[in-house]
Amino acid sequence: MNQQQLACFAKVCSEELNVSRAAAALFTSQPAVSRHLQNLEEALGTPLFERRGRKLIGLTNAGKRTLHHAQVVVAQFDALERIAREERNPRGGTLSISTTHTQSNYLLPNVISKIRHDYPELRFNLHQSMPIQVAEMVASGVANIGIATESVSKHPDLIALPAYSWNRLLLIPKGHPLESVDEITLESLASYPMVTYVTSMTGRKLMDSAFEKAGLVPDIVIAANDSDTIKAYVNNGIGIGVIAEMAFSDEDAKRFSMRPLKHLFDNNITRVAIRRAYVPSRVELDFLTRLSPYWSEEEIVNLVEMPKEKLKARIKKIEKSMLKGVDG
Repeated sequence: MNQQQLACFAKVCSEELNVSRAAAALFTSQPAVSRHLQNLEEALGTPLFERRGRKLIGLTNAGKRTLHHAQVVVAQFDALERIAREERNPRGGTLSISTTHTQSNYLLPNVISKIRHDYPELRFNLHQSMPIQVAEMVASGVANIGIATESVSKHPDLIALPAYSWNRLLLIPKGHPLESVDEITLESLASYPMVTYVTSMTGRKLMDSAFEKAGLVPDIVIAANDSDTIKAYVNNGIGIGVIAEMAFSDEDAKRFSMRPLKHLFDNNITRVAIRRAYVPSRVELDFLTRLSPYWSEEEIVNLVEMPKEKLKARIKKIEKSMLKGVDG
């Protein structure tokens, strides 16, 4: 049994038992992957896959029990290789991040600026996408860190650590009737054309739920992927806008009136995610603790060995305290 065999086994499982895709991801041939799987089963003395002819159709009980351990071993080998690279160039390397447009434009610039001060030779690959693609990029290894409000916490192959909580605010065009309203209500929001996010991102589901509970249907004339697009259409008089509060800038204050909406909508939690068996590098640990200060670097390193139920309870406790702190 060797690391290459375990890497092939873990990759085939992550690619839904598709040997061709696993081979492409590992930059090798399909016969080579099949041979490594066969040699691993021979070394263990038990089949890991259920087969129909040559096709892999599932994992045996032994395969299911072996998978987590294989992922941990592969992650540890990757960590050893990163340690060697870090020692050769402690202030360099590449940080690969998958995130949404809102996080990329309004959260990360300040964080990256600070971390670049400590790691001047560090380079960044930013993959901007929808939340579900953010999760898939991290799970598949295209990115090592994912930042999003939706999707990352629901992906079975990811650990999503709470980073910060936020709410929404209302963009009002200059001269709009809502500028003179003392208190913004769901009824007043539903009375005018609205521009906001698509349903799959930036807390839209919580907003929709609030309207639904009140028996109201907002007149969403444009649903967009990012805050800048929403601002552009509000600025052109299409409607009022509802955006994430961190997306409002000093420049926006010159164009729009702004009203907070915390009294109408529940808070959202943005999370930072890594693969479940992944061991972050030194600079990745630094980055993760800056985004999610509720965890120490040592705790994040040991997440790979923390029982799922214990981890779930810890995350739930942190998120509860975050929301309590914001609300109270």
